[in-house]
Parts: sequence; structure tokens; C-alpha cells
Amino acid sequence: MKRNKLLILALILTSFLFFISFPVKADSGFDSDFGSSSSDFGSSDYSSSDFGSSDSGYSSSGGINSVSDFIIIIIFSIIMFYVFFRLVFNFSSSSSSNSNSKMLASEILSLKLPDEEVIKQLGEKFNYEEFKQLVFDNYKKIQLAWQENTIEDVRDLLSDTIFNTYKTQLLTLSNKNQKNMMEDIKYQDAFITKIQKEGIKEEIEVSLIVTCRDYIINKDTNQVLRGDKNKINKYYYKLTFEKTSDSDIKYCPNCGAKLPKGNSAKCEYCKSIIVKKTNNYILTDKKMLRQE
Repeated sequence: MKRNKLLILALILTSFLFFISFPVKADSGFDSDFGSSSSDFGSSDYSSSDFGSSDSGYSSSGGINSVSDFIIIIIFSIIMFYVFFRLVFNFSSSSSSNSNSKMLASEILSLKLPDEEVIKQLGEKFNYEEFKQLVFDNYKKIQLAWQENTIEDVRDLLSDTIFNTYKTQLLTLSNKNQKNMMEDIKYQDAFITKIQKEGIKEEIEVSLIVTCRDYIINKDTNQVLRGDKNKINKYYYKLTFEKTSDSDIKYCPNCGAKLPKGNSAKCEYCKSIIVKKTNNYILTDKKMLRQE
């Protein structure tokens, strides 16, 4: 991409120097096409009809010897400077965006809370290894449910916001007759980066590192539409989990009807899906920090 943009830039500058260095030929006009970069710079088709008839005072002997010639060169120069500015600006913005879009692996690892700090905040009974295994197991369950479009099966592991977001995204995939394949999901590492406790609520941020195959297929033909089914991706996530010690919600907050038992319940009357406050950790936020 960088090489292509530099090549375009070189061609633009060369064309600019050519037009200001040589006399404008009679009846030549402008018929320039900058190719497929119209999405960046707008339409780039200039013809003689845009600048008046070719019989408007050009000398058959050539040379810049009329006001029209001078105006044409000025207009072309402005266009070239505009194209040059947009190209340089887009190039620098793109480079900056790409360099800042993802964290470095070392930066992610540096966020790890010391084990003694974790125990201090969560107590001696907190089993760090079991918690990390729980994080990965829940992540894998959610990803497989996402793949099979059975996200309702893991409703009790998700906050309302994430559940509704996933439902919408899966509906989009289904309408396109597509399926996101998540295969060979393997645990690499996990560690706590932040703990926040407020009253009965406990929120834990975790960095989870996994490897997997991740690609999208057509559900009918199994043709790979995006991604590479043979590539092993390495993902660095920031996952936020929340739990609370208050699980005594017996009535639907929307209509007041009595709810069935369980962490996740669907009201039989208004059909609202309610996630009760629970002693179990539920996923409230998920962000990709890095992909390799």
C-alpha cells in the first residue's frame, strides 16, 4: 500500500512538472484520468469541454501566449496541489492510525496486576488458576455459541448489552447466509489487569490470550468468503467480568410477573429476558487489544 501511494505521488509530481515545463499544444485540451483513486480525490476526468472549446485562442505554433493558456495552467496547478495535499494527508493519517490502532504485546503484558495485589483485593480464598480457567471456558462457550448461532444457550454468561449486540450481529450474518467459523480455540495465557469493588458489585478486567482459526464461510457452499481457514490467529483480548452477591430478583422489572428460577429468565408474560444479579461472573465488555 505504501509503495502504491508513493508511486502515485511520483507520477503526479512528474505530470505537474511536465505540464508547467512544456508549451501547451493547440487543440490538445485536458483528458486526464487519475484511475481508481476517485474515492479519495473526487472525479478526475478533465476534457476540453470542461475548459471551453479548443478553438478559443490557442496558437498553432505552441507556447503560452494567451490568457487562456495561463488560466489553464493555474487551474491545473491548483488541482495538482490539492491532490498532492490529500494524498500526503491520507498517507500520514493512515500510517498514524495503523501504528496506534493496536497495543504492543509487551504493553499488554505490562498491565498484569501482581499476584499479591490480586489476593489482597479478592481475598485468600480466591483461586487465581481456577478463575483463569473459568475465563477461558466461558470465552470458548460464547465463541462456539456465536459460531452455531445459538447465543441463547449462553445467555446467563452475558450482560444484556453484549447479548443484544451479538443477536443483532448474528442476524446480519444470517441474512447474508454467512457463518463465522471459530476453530481450534486454544488457551495461551490470562491475567487480571484491574479490580474494582463497589458495595456488593465486583468487576474484574482480564487480559486473555488465545489462538484459533477465524474465518467466514457461505453456509450453503462452505466457500471461504473472508479470512484464511488455514491460518492460526493469535488474539489478545480485554474482557470485563462482573458479579454481585445480590441474586434475589423474583419479579420481572418490566411487568411485575413472577420469574422462574435461574440466573437468566424469560418473563412468561411480557417476554423480556432478564439477567438476575448473580454470584457467577458474567461478561460485560469485550475488546480486541491485539491480533497477530
